[in-house]
Amino acid sequence: LPYDASTGLLDLVLPVGISFYTFQTMSYSLDIYRGRLQPTRDPVRFALFVAFFPQLVAGPIVRAVELLPQLARRVGVDWDDVSSGLNRFAMGFTKKVFIADNVAPFVDRVFGDAGSFDGVTLWLASIGFAVQCYCDFSGYSDMAIGTGRLMGFRLPENFRFPFTAVNVADFWRRWHITLYSFMRDYLYFALGGSRVGPARLILNAMITMTLVGFWHGADWQFVVWGIYNGLLIVGHRILGIGLGTMPRAQRLLESLPGVAFRIAATNVLFFVSFCIFRSESASAAGRALWSMFRFDTAGTRLFDPWILAAFGVVLVANVAAEQWSRRREALAADGQAANGQGPDGQGPDGQTAGGQTPAVSASRAGLAPAWQSLGYVLLLTALVLYAPSDTQAFVYFQF
Repeated sequence: LPYDASTGLLDLVLPVGISFYTFQTMSYSLDIYRGRLQPTRDPVRFALFVAFFPQLVAGPIVRAVELLPQLARRVGVDWDDVSSGLNRFAMGFTKKVFIADNVAPFVDRVFGDAGSFDGVTLWLASIGFAVQCYCDFSGYSDMAIGTGRLMGFRLPENFRFPFTAVNVADFWRRWHITLYSFMRDYLYFALGGSRVGPARLILNAMITMTLVGFWHGADWQFVVWGIYNGLLIVGHRILGIGLGTMPRAQRLLESLPGVAFRIAATNVLFFVSFCIFRSESASAAGRALWSMFRFDTAGTRLFDPWILAAFGVVLVANVAAEQWSRRREALAADGQAANGQGPDGQGPDGQTAGGQTPAVSASRAGLAPAWQSLGYVLLLTALVLYAPSDTQAFVYFQF
């Protein structure tokens, strides 16, 4: 192994994606220990679970209880799997190539020499990295989920419109969902969760989020990033207790202007978080934040309107997708009620009822291939015209 004389440490070469499949194998062992899963007797099936290639290198983190049962059954693929898989893959590919890769050069230039730029530029770069990281990582997750669907497998969702979050806790229920839920289920609850006194609750939250930061890398800026997010969650809990005694303030925050303010405030808090995460070191993060909050005019101003336009596109898309998702869930609930279905989506005879009439389903099925083909042609044309010449590696490949 190569030896680094400057640090006195071995320069270890780690496999790509080691943190993801380490968590997956940990979930297998822990679920067996807790009695939630029976151990598999098939070494090939277990190896396929650990090395399932679509999500191996950058997630989502798939637990054994989610994937092993699918590997045990006979896999079948129908048109719905192919259609949904291709659409999901195309959506993720578009996020990565059109948005993340076009934002990356600006972000890399600013954070590569953060001390040379003024506060406004650093704010813009932090917003840019938030957009880049989201489109890059959620784009990979979309492609992994789509590839799995093409083979007949269902992988868990990893993002759910995070830029529509109304508070920091809501953000973490929407961002890198599989990591946050893993740390919550296997660490936070094991420490006592919220069933303890206030001091211990704060300690549990800080330990959990600090380790989430350390998971991203053994550098101080990641530890500081984890501590910062822990403080945000603790502050949210304390603020929530205080607002519980002020009903008028609660009603104001639940109004449309109040919700817009909460979304804006949450995004600003996480722009700061992304600045810490992307900085070259903890000291560089401190200097960058000092310049940002003073709106320091010393240094070069590098303004790129494409960054704000990209964030606007992502924000509007998140809001629209959130509203569409809620409307679809409401329609599904109404359909279950109209068909006499229970909460599990089954009718009295145990068969799943369709949510559409046969005529509507047939019409849509007949039109879907033509519209999808046109969409793919337009996507490929746009790739040729607007894709960046210099492709970027996925951000989470380094974790």
